[in-house]
Amino acid sequence: MPSPSGWAFGNRVNELIGGRSIHPLNNWIGGFKVTPPQSALTEIQTQINEALADAVKLAKFFAKLKYPKFERPTAFASLDSRQNYAIYDGQILISAGGGRPFSRRYSSREFYDKIQEVEEAGSLAKRAVWSNQHFMVGALARVNNHGHKLNAAAKKIWRAVHGSATVCNPFYNILAQAVEIVHCVEEMEKITGKLKIKKEAPVKFKIRAGEGIATVEAPRGILLHYYQIDAKARIVRADIITPTVMFLGNLEDDLGVYLPQTKKMTASQRVNKIRMLIRAYDPCISCATH
Repeated sequence: MPSPSGWAFGNRVNELIGGRSIHPLNNWIGGFKVTPPQSALTEIQTQINEALADAVKLAKFFAKLKYPKFERPTAFASLDSRQNYAIYDGQILISAGGGRPFSRRYSSREFYDKIQEVEEAGSLAKRAVWSNQHFMVGALARVNNHGHKLNAAAKKIWRAVHGSATVCNPFYNILAQAVEIVHCVEEMEKITGKLKIKKEAPVKFKIRAGEGIATVEAPRGILLHYYQIDAKARIVRADIITPTVMFLGNLEDDLGVYLPQTKKMTASQRVNKIRMLIRAYDPCISCATH
């Protein structure tokens, strides 16, 4: 298993670039409030090889695990960029395999207009519905939609297990998450190898009434923010649709199909398998009840 230093590496990068390890506060309109020094870049570069080795060990560990046999064709939604493995920009791609292939692309605005948040009696968590159906977001959705754009080491680990086929087994979301860690460390290596830090001056801007909508990939999947402000910069309307809200209905659909397949197991075995499926989705309680 990876050494403890591997876990600290990501937090340290956040501290150097963003000001603190959780919820960075250094970013600002047009850049950074305080430009990270060149020494920060050097510190990151000196630790990348060890971090990448740890990430590869982690992903290979998960690649060797035995996963429950279960498949249910579903729709997978993620950002999609023509140039790279999309995390921060691109259109929303919704696709599906499992004998009923299709794909649709939307802008953030179009996607927002297509999504409905549904409230159900007895539950504080919302469920998102797209075209009257549930869908999956997160690492497995991203790898299914554009795994061919993964960096070399990450792609090699994933394809050694699944080739280039669409994976409709949600238990493998855990492996997809581990593979993405490898991809991100590889990406960090590429960026720091060519990046030259320059001081940035604050961008001047004028406040005016308007609205904005954007989507990014959070680790658990697509995160959508919508804001409308007035001429005094007061937020008059806001809407946030989190990854957990987007995949919760799909998780429940998977549970509905998987549960009957566990009927020959003991009670404790059934509980264990159901917990495994829920954890594979990696739901966030605070996100589900925002």
